[in-house]
Amino acid sequence: MGSKKEGGPKTRAQSTATLPPFNDDQLVLSVIAAMKEPDVVEHLKEAARSVKEEIADLVVSKLSVVIDKLQQSLAEKDTIIAKLEQRVSDAEKKLDDIEQYSRRTSVRITGIREQSHDNPNEEVKKLFQHLGVSPHVNRVHRVGPIRNDGTSRPILCQFTNYPDRALILSKRSILKNDFPNVYVNEDLTRARSKILYQARCKKRANKIKDCWSADGRICIKDKDNKIHNVTQASELNRW
Repeated sequence: MGSKKEGGPKTRAQSTATLPPFNDDQLVLSVIAAMKEPDVVEHLKEAARSVKEEIADLVVSKLSVVIDKLQQSLAEKDTIIAKLEQRVSDAEKKLDDIEQYSRRTSVRITGIREQSHDNPNEEVKKLFQHLGVSPHVNRVHRVGPIRNDGTSRPILCQFTNYPDRALILSKRSILKNDFPNVYVNEDLTRARSKILYQARCKKRANKIKDCWSADGRICIKDKDNKIHNVTQASELNRW
């Protein structure tokens, strides 16, 4: 019988047994050594750049969606705010109309000197006697806290009916000669008083021809002699 040939195929056990030992430390060192290779480093850089670009594109895409939603939400809120502001403005105007209506029987008198023992009832009575009228007065009193600057507070005079108030206002021009510093005006709300004051500033600046109040309405006469009713201070910006 012939002898067995050497160098034939080895079994799995024989092949593994012939490989050199390869532990974890050697693996780590091999990886570190490979990463120092220029080609490997360049590939890693390209991979990193590619990953960064993909991440950036993803982030930008997500942010664009979020920004679009936020802009839409802001636009909807702006619309709601505008509607609420309009409702508040309308409510304020209605309240101002109601308050002005409650003052329809009152006038404010300025320029009557305030005495240490002040008696506005007697002062107002003398004024009406000079005008030759005897209106039915409900109440008379000074308005606001006592002033420390020596100026006199205005007097609020409330009549029992509207015709008496209208009569006093129609005769107030008589006071110009004998009471040049005394003025009788409508009892306006704070908002309307502010508008009339600003209108008078326009008149002094020669931007309008005249301004006045009539039954609580603020009237403006422009340079073309056209009369306008002003309900908001912003409307004065046209002059």
